[in-house]
Amino acid sequence: AFAQSSGAGRLVKGSPEAVYFLHSDGKRYVFPNDRVYFSWFHDFRTVEVLSDQALAALPIGGNVTYRPTSRMVKIETDPKAYAVAKGGILRWVASEETARSLYGPNWAALVDDVSDVLFTNYQIGTPIFSASDYLKEAEALPFERVGEDIARRAIVRSSPQTPASSTLTPSLAP
Repeated sequence: AFAQSSGAGRLVKGSPEAVYFLHSDGKRYVFPNDRVYFSWFHDFRTVEVLSDQALAALPIGGNVTYRPTSRMVKIETDPKAYAVAKGGILRWVASEETARSLYGPNWAALVDDVSDVLFTNYQIGTPIFSASDYLKEAEALPFERVGEDIARRAIVRSSPQTPASSTLTPSLAP
């Protein structure tokens, strides 16, 4: 839907099963796991297979974070739940009442644990004390801007230690 003629904006993989987002900056961005991938995309139908040589020629730009407003996250070693905002910013949801207002009565089922290692891909923003502090409509991204947010977040926070592969294994079964 947002592929460009330059080949950017595509989902790609090589013979290892890791899936990457190829951005217009010429870099591939790693989906660290299937939960992050499925916060952005519904299936693997548009994933293209590249030769391992072609994939290796694309530098890694960073890890992809959860799509804003799709889920809440928490670090495994801390009970605070965070809403994801644009650019990989985490905003602590200060009460269950606020979480319920934002994500509904089953809000706790929408909280994913993020490992300590992957938590560093995010930046902490201002807390959310009421639903009016986090306007989901303003944070949600139109589908055509997905790649823009993936790269903007990753470019700012990428590091030389970024892993060369992810644990995401696509299933091509219906």
